[in-house]
Amino acid sequence: MTHTTLHGKSTSPTDTSPVGGTLAVPLLLFGVFVAFSYPVTALSAVVAVVAGSALLRRGLAALVARSHDHVHELSLPGGTVRFRIAPR
Repeated sequence: MTHTTLHGKSTSPTDTSPVGGTLAVPLLLFGVFVAFSYPVTALSAVVAVVAGSALLRRGLAALVARSHDHVHELSLPGGTVRFRIAPR
């Protein structure tokens, strides 16, 4: 499916900008305004996200270390899948 512009050029729907990039700029700008309006709350949110990601990373590393060399099984309608989790 193609569309014709006013200048006679045809464009496909994939030539348009992605929605995520279009929404990212206003959301980023809004986030900066909120951070300047509520600095303590914004700082608390940033600290919570950083601490949460560090805890998640440590928790996942401990889970991988604990399940190392164990065969896991996942039952699917076509059969069973067996896999191992190995750290890098």
